[in-house]
Amino acid sequence: MTSPSTKPSLDSLSKLHGRTQKRLLVWALATSCATTSFALTACGSSSTPAAKTPEQEPATDEEREALILKVQMLIEDGDAASAIPLLKEAIAASPYDPQLALLMGVAHESDGSADEAIVEYRRALKIQPKLLDASQNLSGLLIDINRPQEALVVADAGLAFVPEDKALLINRAYALDIMDDPATIPAFEKALELAPKDGVLRLYFVQRLILSEQKERAFQELAAIPLDGKSVPVIEVVALYSRLDDFQGCVKAIDIAVETEQSVELYVHRANCKERLKDAAGAEADYRLAVATDANSADAHYWLARFLTNAGQGQEARTHLEKAAELGPNTPAGKAAQRVLDKSAASAAAAE
Repeated sequence: MTSPSTKPSLDSLSKLHGRTQKRLLVWALATSCATTSFALTACGSSSTPAAKTPEQEPATDEEREALILKVQMLIEDGDAASAIPLLKEAIAASPYDPQLALLMGVAHESDGSADEAIVEYRRALKIQPKLLDASQNLSGLLIDINRPQEALVVADAGLAFVPEDKALLINRAYALDIMDDPATIPAFEKALELAPKDGVLRLYFVQRLILSEQKERAFQELAAIPLDGKSVPVIEVVALYSRLDDFQGCVKAIDIAVETEQSVELYVHRANCKERLKDAAGAEADYRLAVATDANSADAHYWLARFLTNAGQGQEARTHLEKAAELGPNTPAGKAAQRVLDKSAASAAAAE
């Protein structure tokens, strides 16, 4: 399942975020499986490390911890490329250290190299099948690159060891959702039992319920998503109210949201919902609030112009169309405004 599109008229304002919000890269600082050297064998693994040359002497506990911290700082600073050679050297000395393989996967993923990250995550799991961090990151990455069947296999393998692992249950639900599998709704229900405050997860659950034509339950789940903008952007929530044709719910949700956040997106979306409720005065007030909130927003000027045109206030509408085209020549709103102006000019020329 792809992210559902919002109303076409709001495409330039409201886009659902990708599933990458569902998880964070795991830094593998835990040392529950660590021995006193880089050359540790995996917990419960029967693998035997290859003989090492003098140049590949395993490091001490202190050196290992120092390396991991340095690698983590490099990745957090956006310099995963510098972390990779450090990890390669450590892995050469300790090829059977699952934590180092995991960290190499994190480094490659942070550096934008999905294929290399997958190889390292799989290698970590081959060494230590119970390494949940690797299962979580691998299944999440496979979801991000639209390989849900593989993600499901990885998540299920990890859940065989820890059936109640929250992250894997979430990734399992996402994988099934993308696959449009009949087991999707029960998977979301199970994940939400362990992650009831995960707004993004619940948002995708609502979309699945809408697709399954379970409208009443979709309303219930949507009402459970907080409108504080912390767990999920409010605009994503109100877009689903619109999708459910609950325009009164849309207005009420934004009424709450604008108490703490004022934005062009919120005012425009509320105005659009008020139009659907035939509240022309309220819609105009919100479109004007959008312009007042950000006079340099092409979106705000375009939407006010659109409303004024329909209300027969052509002269003022043209002023805002020109402003939208000027402010955002390369934006959807600016381009739409310019098309209207060009069409108007062509019509005027033909009439002469």
